[in-house]
Amino acid sequence: MLENTGVEWSPIYETEVAEVLRTTLNWEAPGRDQTATFWLKELTEIEAYSATLFNKLIEESQVLDWLTTEVTNHFRRMKTLKDQRITER
Repeated sequence: MLENTGVEWSPIYETEVAEVLRTTLNWEAPGRDQTATFWLKELTEIEAYSATLFNKLIEESQVLDWLTTEVTNHFRRMKTLKDQRITER
């Protein structure tokens, strides 16, 4: 777990959680929870709970390492058969 560094922060509100979800792409690669953003957007009842949970984690210095140090991999899109036919001409 990470230690609280004493940096000032302001509470995270339900509206902020909703706004971040609204602007996130539906089918981006999921994180460790393996939940697609599409489903998080549909389950609007969890926005208040999520904000409360984030605040509690920060206030109690219970931020787990994996929550802040995720690795993202980028893979090139494979050409489809149609793309290959176009480039071969």
